[in-house]
Amino acid sequence: QTQDILLTMGTDFTYRQAESYFSNIDLLIHTVMLGQDWGLWNLTEIFEGLDTRRVNIFYSTPDYYTLRKYHQTKQAALQKDK
Repeated sequence: QTQDILLTMGTDFTYRQAESYFSNIDLLIHTVMLGQDWGLWNLTEIFEGLDTRRVNIFYSTPDYYTLRKYHQTKQAALQKDK
């Protein structure tokens, strides 16, 4: 298990109204990050198995996500071998 979670957004037809769609995603990211700063919720209670009290949400690509997963899995294997 690694630290990154891929959260896919949208469908084939979502991007016909891209401006409002991305504005809503921006609002979601802002709200989650600000809510953490203000202590409005405890994410370890919301997401079972989460081993941190803080998350970092950002736009990414499938390539970046896959690369991060690869490096985290490789690092975990190296630590296990020690």
